Amino acid sequence: IEGGILGASKGIADAATSLAGQGETLLYLLIFFSLVRLVPYRIWRLTHKVIGIPFMFACWHFFTAEKPYANGSSWGWWFGAFMVAGIAAYLYRVIGRDVARPGINYRVANAELQGTVTALDLEPTGGRSLDFRPGQWAVIKVQLSGLREPHAFSIASAPGSGRLRFLIRDLGDWTRRLPDADLVGADVIVEGPYGRFKPRHSGKPAVWVAGGVGITPFLSAIDADGDDEPPPHLFYAVHSEHDAPGLDELRQAERDGKLHLYLHSSAAGHRMTPETLAAVFGPNGLVGHHVAMCGPAGLVRTMAAAARTLGAEGVEDEDFDIRQGFGPEISRELEDAVTAAVKDVRKDS
Repeated sequence: IEGGILGASKGIADAATSLAGQGETLLYLLIFFSLVRLVPYRIWRLTHKVIGIPFMFACWHFFTAEKPYANGSSWGWWFGAFMVAGIAAYLYRVIGRDVARPGINYRVANAELQGTVTALDLEPTGGRSLDFRPGQWAVIKVQLSGLREPHAFSIASAPGSGRLRFLIRDLGDWTRRLPDADLVGADVIVEGPYGRFKPRHSGKPAVWVAGGVGITPFLSAIDADGDDEPPPHLFYAVHSEHDAPGLDELRQAERDGKLHLYLHSSAAGHRMTPETLAAVFGPNGLVGHHVAMCGPAGLVRTMAAAARTLGAEGVEDEDFDIRQGFGPEISRELEDAVTAAVKDVRKDS
């Protein structure tokens, strides 16, 4: 009997170790796929959602596998503490946040298409509203079929306005579906706020550089408390005035004396260049200024270098590409290819 019990125990342990080893392999595969931007967003997001499961198996593998030190040693406790923290964080995120406390309830009060940008205005419905500051972003989940996938966007509305406003450019498969959806009245779950980007720093004159939809955090900061600062200088690079989100609001703010607006439209032949800042401020003209930028990486990199040559000690920028990794993001191209293939199959049949 004793031999049978020991044999069964060994068999269970071997099976558990084998399962843990397979989980470890799956963990590495999920990490790989999460870093490759060629993988469509919805699959990329799923790798983050389930990655805790093979992580738990890998933790079990750690405790059951042979190693040069005991589980009760200082090294065992060291690695064990990180494993417990990782499992606790995963359970809090997936069960605590996604299931028990998913976010704050809002409803779409207005949806307006502005060129290639969809402007969403949300109003709270449950008595709670998001407490945020200018420059932060939030994750929204539109409760409509085909749009429930969570996506992150910078907040364009001012704190205390009572509503949330998002400017969403058509850049992918999910954003492409927004203009055709019946959005007004739809429920939206908002999670956040996140981010540490600060368009304003108390006591310092501000210089803002925005490209395209990168204007969003600066729209939120126009009416922020800045009584002890001069109006910020905003350099706004767009393809055309027709496709410039928030332009009417910015021009009104300039008329009200809240900012100085410098609009650069490439379609009109007025591209923003490194000499743009020097023409306004002159040599060493940015000493003591707070410089904040948000836009395409190439624009931010070029203008940040130009700002430093004019005396800016530091440049704060907002990277609004939440998905990091290797290679281009081609989820939209993949969806187009799949859609075309399906149409061809239906046509042939």
